[in-house]
Amino acid sequence: MSSATRFLDVLLIAAALFLACFCVLLFRSFNQAPPFEGPVGGYLPLQAFQSKIESCKFSAHRRILISGWIARPGQRRGKHTTTVVIRDAADGRLYAMETDLPPRRDVSKRLNYLLGDRIDYTTSGFAASLNLQKAGHRIREGQLYIAYDEGESYTLVPTTCSFSGAR
Repeated sequence: MSSATRFLDVLLIAAALFLACFCVLLFRSFNQAPPFEGPVGGYLPLQAFQSKIESCKFSAHRRILISGWIARPGQRRGKHTTTVVIRDAADGRLYAMETDLPPRRDVSKRLNYLLGDRIDYTTSGFAASLNLQKAGHRIREGQLYIAYDEGESYTLVPTTCSFSGAR
């Protein structure tokens, strides 16, 4: 075996180990729920918004899934950082879930029809999931909120999604 062949073997093994470590770190970062530290300006009921929770699931394996949309009638929104958060019923602490903000042209079209306006509500979508077991949190009972980005602060909006009895 030549030294060039050994070098390539070592290089390939090192690359495979690097890729495996990178994937593990990436997976762990998607299963984090850090404490929510955004400034909270207050709480508003879900009825103060046009919204719909389209999916809310909590599995026996402690995986939370939520998706839907939320918009303030008559308000234009550009880029924002609206986040789904978990409120631990035991101590009231809030934890931020990794939240995707998919565009919702269907919602914009529907709200334009219902509200009679021409505002772009495309940025109203949200989808979040978290495996509490892998994230290391011992939350046994909780409520999901939408931390609605108001620019200077967040308004916390309780959803109809809650869970209890988790192991």
